[in-house]
Amino acid sequence: MGGALLLLLCYGCEAPNPSAQWTIQVKETLQNNYKAMHDSSAALEAAVKEHCAIDAEQPATLISAQEAWRLTMANWEAVQWAQFGPILENNDHWKIQFWPDKKNIVARKVTSALASDDPITVATITDASVVVQGLSALELLLFDDKFAPKLATKEAKLCELTVAIASRYEQTSAKIVAEWQDINPANLSQADILQSLLTHVEKIKIDKLGLVLGKKTRNQVANGYFAESWRSKQSFANIQANFFAIKALLGANHSGFGLAKYLNALGHPEVADALVTKVDAILTTLETFQQPLMIAVKDPESKSQVEILYQQIEQFNEQLRNDLVPALGIALGFNANDGD
Repeated sequence: MGGALLLLLCYGCEAPNPSAQWTIQVKETLQNNYKAMHDSSAALEAAVKEHCAIDAEQPATLISAQEAWRLTMANWEAVQWAQFGPILENNDHWKIQFWPDKKNIVARKVTSALASDDPITVATITDASVVVQGLSALELLLFDDKFAPKLATKEAKLCELTVAIASRYEQTSAKIVAEWQDINPANLSQADILQSLLTHVEKIKIDKLGLVLGKKTRNQVANGYFAESWRSKQSFANIQANFFAIKALLGANHSGFGLAKYLNALGHPEVADALVTKVDAILTTLETFQQPLMIAVKDPESKSQVEILYQQIEQFNEQLRNDLVPALGIALGFNANDGD
């Protein structure tokens, strides 16, 4: 009876056009990914609290909290490309991750917070700089050689700060999930989606690899300390998560209406195929690295592989600009990475 009623109600209804189907898919994908980010942030908060519990009988180890951080970071990397919508409100994207951090501001702010005699609570972190509210500060506390050993022994002030930051991050991610549920796909701008994707790929090339390889410095000397997540040795894993997210956006491996199907509907299957092929090639190259990025750029042989990865991403960026943008017929404006 229910199925017959549904058919009756939908009699004469038309399926959404390809453009609308794509924005619906983008909204659903991001909503699911933000939920995964929040779920892992809640698990991270729980792991930190469990570690720092005074009466805990567990050994003085940070392994569970570190693994929870890695999962949370991977889930953030999956949505990092989407710089539009609620995440831009109130600097939420900076609250999640403050990077690049060329002047080591995160370490300075964390050190300053620890020097205070006042109790550290979620409220004080909420009122503090965005620099100490998210994953960058938590990575410093959980993995840095200066802070992690003391946190492992449950030093009171370090635990106080770490728990407060983890709780604040959980609040921020919960807020974003709630706000995304109210987003109407019809109000999503395809220009914003596409511009965000291009800007993200450029940022991977320029900051996540180019900066580390020394391409943005006068002396052209590689510096592993500029790598994203160098303390946790997650730099390559972050980029891998970025491109898995881009592959999911293309929709090559699922039944949803991804970008590849949208391009097919517009009569440009060759553009979709070329983009998928390039993403697969980048992911294959990423699997070859046996060392963290900050070490790989110091070894001539490994550095040459990093250069190949850089060139592949540069080529993918050119494909997006020269093939995808015209195929979608979307006019794009200037972005902050243009000219770099």
